[in-house]
Amino acid sequence: YSAAEPTGDQFEVIKSRVTVLKRIRERVEGAEGEVILSVPADRLEELAPALRAAVDRGVLVVLVVSNVTEDEEPTLEGLASVGRIWRQPMPSMVTADQSEGLVAPAEMITRSEGEHQAIAFAQRQLGPVIVGSFFGNYWPNATESHSVAPAALPQTYEEFRHAVFQATLHLRAGEAPAATVEGTLLKETDDDVGEEIEIQGRIVDTRQGLIEPFTNDFPVENALVLETDAGERYTVGGPGAFVEDIEADAVTLRDP
Repeated sequence: YSAAEPTGDQFEVIKSRVTVLKRIRERVEGAEGEVILSVPADRLEELAPALRAAVDRGVLVVLVVSNVTEDEEPTLEGLASVGRIWRQPMPSMVTADQSEGLVAPAEMITRSEGEHQAIAFAQRQLGPVIVGSFFGNYWPNATESHSVAPAALPQTYEEFRHAVFQATLHLRAGEAPAATVEGTLLKETDDDVGEEIEIQGRIVDTRQGLIEPFTNDFPVENALVLETDAGERYTVGGPGAFVEDIEADAVTLRDP
């Protein structure tokens, strides 16, 4: 027997509302590519500086503000790349780059009393599960409140959801951005499956559930449809893709 190498996975049970908000803020501040977050309306102000800074440094911030009253609807401009509001309470959850996150019962953030507990984690296998729950159970039920304008191009995205988001914004602005996709071939064509490829073309469509109207078939589907100069079409997915032709490692979008 030999000692296993440390994995770096961490779990923390949190019993304090103050600590929950601190951990959420730390996740947002440490994010490099993506933040997925739900937070009740009466706690949004405490996290606003961290959210604004994340948006300013180019992080994709996907935000649901829950427990919103009709007479106090928050303004999400500057705080999110795309944001939705919901009148109902929901668990507070956050993931940063799908590797670190936290889940807390709704009552733990909105009430000071009680014996509720939150779980903070640093584990890549768990992040996508929380993201799936977020997009599957809560995001579609909220109402879109804010979305940023298309970013100036060129831009290179290693966070695939961000590439899909921006490609969608540009398509809906009447532009089909040129693109270079670096990744792995998943489906058999004239090339070998598993081959690392770089392919260029233009984005002609997206499959997504980030901004209305949604065009995906299942909640976590995010895909690009790329057409080459030769007229060949490829579907492109992100890490873990299984229904698309290509699994992308990086996507560069350029002006048409």
